[in-house]
Amino acid sequence: HMPDHHRYFLDHTPKQSIEWAETIGENMTIFIRTLLEQRSEKQALTQIMHIRHLEKRFEIDEMENAAQRLLLATHNPTLSVYKTILNRNKKRADAKGTDDRLSDKTDESYGFVRGANYYGGKK
Repeated sequence: HMPDHHRYFLDHTPKQSIEWAETIGENMTIFIRTLLEQRSEKQALTQIMHIRHLEKRFEIDEMENAAQRLLLATHNPTLSVYKTILNRNKKRADAKGTDDRLSDKTDESYGFVRGANYYGGKK
């Protein structure tokens, strides 16, 4: 008779959290273990639940890379710093994609761009 989202909390244990982290990668596993060691169980499980919800917005490799950067940056990893790293990496990737698209649109035959060819730099 219990709703699904209530049953989720029954399965939300430290062991289950570590098993989930192992499906993401080695750095995520270290991050989750660190949270469980440094905080009270309830606080750690709440933070881990928030991290798991991030899986809806980010790909697994993005989450693993962010965990790696977090662990390299600090010995006391936190959820807020992890989320900041994830968002910053996402913005950088999006900006890089925009730059690539702009450079594809601008070629040497475009009449209004004066580049090295115009000033005699490229021959």
